[in-house]
Amino acid sequence: MSAVLIYIEIPAPQYRSTLLEKPKQNGAVDYRMVIHFLHLKGNNAAIIHSELVEVYSNKASSYDTVVRRRRYFQCGKTSLNDEKRSGRPSLCAEPRIARDVEALVLEDRRITIEAIVEKSENQS
Repeated sequence: MSAVLIYIEIPAPQYRSTLLEKPKQNGAVDYRMVIHFLHLKGNNAAIIHSELVEVYSNKASSYDTVVRRRRYFQCGKTSLNDEKRSGRPSLCAEPRIARDVEALVLEDRRITIEAIVEKSENQS
């Protein structure tokens, strides 16, 4: 009885064509995904940045951003989205409130936040 050896050639995965194609919608997340992928392959920041520049040319993330992102992934973090930041939102959701505050500030440019809050509570 003789053994038969069958050789089947399996093509290598096409990572370059799928992961390194130009981002379509959410650019920052796409760049982060590529940086994370190349980091998992064991590439250092210089190699990752050169790959990004090769594919994305002038739209590639800066070298400092690649270093910062790679360090983020080295610490075990895997999120591709921005983390929530503390603090108040910078925009007012109600146009009426924004107009009222603007009118108060235009009336007296030295008005304090406490005075604005007090006057707005009296109007409500």
